[in-house]
Amino acid sequence: MGTERGLKVYMDFDRQEMQKSGELALMPYALSKVVKRDNDGNDTGKRDSVFAMPVDSIMARIDQHVGAPLQAAEHLRVLNFSYIGRTNQLEVNIDEDNARINKRNIYVTVSEIPDKNGNFMASAATEYFYVDRNPLKWAKRHVIQTLGAGMEESVEMDIVNKSGKAHTFTIDNLPRWLTVDKVGGEIEPMDEEHVIFTVSKDLNVGTYDQIIYVTDEEGMSEPLFLELTIEGEAPQWKADPERRRYSMNIVAQVYLNNILVTDKRDKVAAFDADGNCVGVNNIDYDATTGRSMLYLTAYDSTAVGDLLFFRLWHYTTGKTMQISASPAVTFAKQTIAGTVDDPVLMYADNMYLQTIDLAEGWNWMSFNVYNARLNNLQDIQTMFNWQDGDILTEDTEDLTLAYRNGIWMSNTDDVAEHISLSQRYSYRVKVQKAQKVELWGRAYKSKEERTLTIKPGWNSIGYTPLLNLPVATALADYFDRATSGDVVKSQTEFAMFTSDGKGGGQWLGNLRYMQPGEGYQLYRQKADTVSFTYPFYEPGETFIDLSQPQSHRAPMLFSTTMSLVAEAVDLALEEGDRLVAYAGGEQVGEAVLCSAKVSQNTQQQPLFFLSIAGDVEAPLSFAIMRNGETIATTEEVMTYRANGISGSPTEPTQISFVKTTDQPQQGWYTLDGIKLPAAPKRSGVYLYNGRKRIVK
Repeated sequence: MGTERGLKVYMDFDRQEMQKSGELALMPYALSKVVKRDNDGNDTGKRDSVFAMPVDSIMARIDQHVGAPLQAAEHLRVLNFSYIGRTNQLEVNIDEDNARINKRNIYVTVSEIPDKNGNFMASAATEYFYVDRNPLKWAKRHVIQTLGAGMEESVEMDIVNKSGKAHTFTIDNLPRWLTVDKVGGEIEPMDEEHVIFTVSKDLNVGTYDQIIYVTDEEGMSEPLFLELTIEGEAPQWKADPERRRYSMNIVAQVYLNNILVTDKRDKVAAFDADGNCVGVNNIDYDATTGRSMLYLTAYDSTAVGDLLFFRLWHYTTGKTMQISASPAVTFAKQTIAGTVDDPVLMYADNMYLQTIDLAEGWNWMSFNVYNARLNNLQDIQTMFNWQDGDILTEDTEDLTLAYRNGIWMSNTDDVAEHISLSQRYSYRVKVQKAQKVELWGRAYKSKEERTLTIKPGWNSIGYTPLLNLPVATALADYFDRATSGDVVKSQTEFAMFTSDGKGGGQWLGNLRYMQPGEGYQLYRQKADTVSFTYPFYEPGETFIDLSQPQSHRAPMLFSTTMSLVAEAVDLALEEGDRLVAYAGGEQVGEAVLCSAKVSQNTQQQPLFFLSIAGDVEAPLSFAIMRNGETIATTEEVMTYRANGISGSPTEPTQISFVKTTDQPQQGWYTLDGIKLPAAPKRSGVYLYNGRKRIVK
């Protein structure tokens, strides 16, 4: 639009800081390097900001735990070479390693070359060449793909060996949210290798540009430019046809963070005081004129209606937010609010929509926007479609509420209506019927609102950020307080902290991202009480959470879980193998094989990080599934305990398996080959002494 500005970021290569891992890393610097001196020539210590914004505001956006990316780049002025001449031809060989000159422009200058009569060149001659000696190539150099949010998607690609000999390869520069089915291997001459990249289901809505390299044994790299767009699910706004008796037109312009909205995929909807949609349309942007307008038709069944309210669905972030109109718009038939030259101005305010999807059974949930109705349980009653038998419980404050005959019964001395819900805690909620809850509120910005107190043992913790964050990023402020054996878990996944003994550490497990709306529990090993603060990212300046319904899952019959870090012994595992836990023949947990390395010296087998669901102590048996079939099982080898922890990444629980082809068939088994302790009580088809039996 002619008002864009380039951003200039200064990286001070003289400034290094010791990281928690013991390594030195370059750090960003927000101030000018110009020294300000007083009248005596002494350094005053004052520096100007290289940014228009205050220094504190800039530093708040710089992650002090991440050093500057640094790639060595040398300008080669003199190369080793050799040459040979024959009649009227000259051959010059560059005697350098391929990796040193690959993907570079080479300039060759020749002079003082005589002809056959001994006459030298009148002037030097220069030629330049682009060197591309990579034997390995990507089938496509640039991949553009759009994927849906909240789903684990794949991007497939081929690596082609165009040379006459075999080459080994490695794939590197993968971001945290992208994994590949093979990180290396060997490709035969004139052959190709098919690789599959898997995009994390927890990746936030937005556009991601990533360069991925395939490198051969000589160090020559070939880049693949991956441009990935994650789309959120647009709200299904639609005006009720029964309201279309009367209509009015609205001409407006929409602003987000005081910037005109120009994306044609953005939607604006109008609502009446009862929350009914009365009109919806997309932004209309004309690239030729640069004009961006909203032309919205609103409907009602009465000639004169109430004040209209507006919502914006922002495609880039997948977020729904309230927008306020200036001047306010009241429905009136056959009228037009605003003109092209003087449109109604609509501004997005600090009110965001959190969508909470409750599946039938038990759910772990938390709040990341503030709404005054959270302060009174009677108001919360109107937000959820509660039914008899529904339960809401929170462990840290030992709160349990049960819904009976239209009222809440509490296990505390407080009157249930006076109990409030907090963003600092997670809640376990059991509902009889699946439902979606929409909660409008402001983001938690202040440090006090984002600070949680952690006691020894298990703590139920909420999640205040507006976007999905890797566990290490979300719990960065807890890093100095964490010790080996600390666990953070969701309803279905968990991660355990492992120290490297040098002041550093990492979270290992199948819980890789923390997400808005999810409830978590944090186990602290040490006996002291500490606090930590979640990071805050200003909405609109970074990727915002999906506000997406969770992917479909079976009803959760149990409210608590047990965390198991397991290693399968005496069994050759393959990538994609799954560990399944059973209690009384009923599946209560499942996890895929994880190949994460605990340390460089660890030689152990890949691990399983398994969350097992249950409410009471029960014996557990296990099975290994491969491609949908059971290949090995165990007898009952351990006991389920609510909130129990078994094994760690450095000392996993070892489980011995028996291949299904080797195990005896005496007694009762499920069709998956799981041995039952006694005759089954549930109806179904089973195996008894190797033969099928139907239990009615």
